[in-house]
Amino acid sequence: NEEKLRGALQFANACGAICTTQKGAIPALPDANTALKLIESHKSS
Repeated sequence: NEEKLRGALQFANACGAICTTQKGAIPALPDANTALKLIESHKSS
């Protein structure tokens, strides 16, 4: 379903964006809440 795919891609994109802001492979991995907060903060912009 296209809506689920879009949601998964949006989540993956948020995780990738967060990873680029911190050093280290494992320490930079965001948790689900952090990724969802980033997505939510950019919905209106």
